[in-house]
Amino acid sequence: MLLYGLSLTRSHYEAEDLVQEALYRFLLIYDQLEDTNYKARLFRVMRNYYFDKQRKEKKKPTIYSINLSN
Repeated sequence: MLLYGLSLTRSHYEAEDLVQEALYRFLLIYDQLEDTNYKARLFRVMRNYYFDKQRKEKKKPTIYSINLSN
């Protein structure tokens, strides 16, 4: 799972956070799943969480600092 996280994020620390959050979210829905392919479902949860996080980051306004002293 960590290798998949690394392939998405390109950062070791972000990949660890991604795996941890994906496992947490997977455990929240685990008992509601009807299929038995848990590995595929876990990777899908990880991918969806990563893309949701990227979309939220894009929507954040960028704050620029302007130096007014001349």
